[in-house]
Amino acid sequence: MLRGIALGIAVGAAATAVALKAAALRAAPAGATKAEAPAPSADSAASGVGALRAGNDALRATIENRKALLASLEAAEPATPKNAKRKAGEKSWKDLAPLLARAFAMSRRDAESTPELETVQMDFLALIARIGKQRGLTLDEAMSAPEALPQLLRALLEAGTPPGTPEQLARVDELIAAYAENWEKTRADETLTKLERRLRIGELADGYMQGVTELLTDGQRSASGGFEIAGMMTDGMGGGTHWSSGTREQVTANLADQWAKSLKLDAGQKALLGPYVEAYMKDYESANERVKADSKEDRAVWKRIQREQMRAQIRAQHAMETGLGLTPKQAKALRNWGTTYQFRVSEPAEER
Repeated sequence: MLRGIALGIAVGAAATAVALKAAALRAAPAGATKAEAPAPSADSAASGVGALRAGNDALRATIENRKALLASLEAAEPATPKNAKRKAGEKSWKDLAPLLARAFAMSRRDAESTPELETVQMDFLALIARIGKQRGLTLDEAMSAPEALPQLLRALLEAGTPPGTPEQLARVDELIAAYAENWEKTRADETLTKLERRLRIGELADGYMQGVTELLTDGQRSASGGFEIAGMMTDGMGGGTHWSSGTREQVTANLADQWAKSLKLDAGQKALLGPYVEAYMKDYESANERVKADSKEDRAVWKRIQREQMRAQIRAQHAMETGLGLTPKQAKALRNWGTTYQFRVSEPAEER
């Protein structure tokens, strides 16, 4: 039954490798060399792209080998995940937790990709895909399902050094139960737009992560680098991201084109988009500056900026809903509009 998303798994393998690396970089100490490195030049950026492509090529061979695993998931599966039984060869979070923690540590040390690392990435994706199929969710959405990364975080604690105590694990179970209840309510709330739902689930996930982190002893906290993997449950949340860069005029025009296409606006409606796009850009930039001025931790800044950008877009969507005279189909498209839009404005060079 997973054959239909096999391509998504294959593409996601490289994305997971990048996500593991990104998590490692976000978790690096403030004084680490990488954090102090200057902005990359065009040559070094091109070199980085080349390295990523080489890594993707190396993953493709493993992806082909792992398709046998995806085929094994083709057999009938239960309609709900609660009573799901694992088939022979399928991994659980308890199986994967120590392997994922090691994979994270390897990424943190800039280790070269290895068959072991590639295999655990594919097993991770296969388990997320299985949960997504059972729940009817995309891969991004499945990350935040109660039985997905919240349970991985528990498994990481249980397998940690030192491991979680029975009292800690019991408290985590309580946190998961509360998270699951709120997650189900949010998913079922039809008054929310897709982006509002994505934001609320992200906030629920943040609260769960904070609750677990507060349970850790100093020794567990210093050894909890692998927990950064579980932080990915708030990174995607079922929507793509569109990136624009250029002069303010170019970015404004690009965003207007993208928004008009997403909502299938007619020419007259598109002509009215300018003020909404400009208001969003100012809101977005103001949020970025406010959060940066307010925060000291890199991870906190990154997460808060992500949230504020989403809130800025939600405000823009509500303004368009009331001001553009949308047709029923366009209004439905707006409520299901989950793509986020990031941009960087570069002013034109002064003429000499």
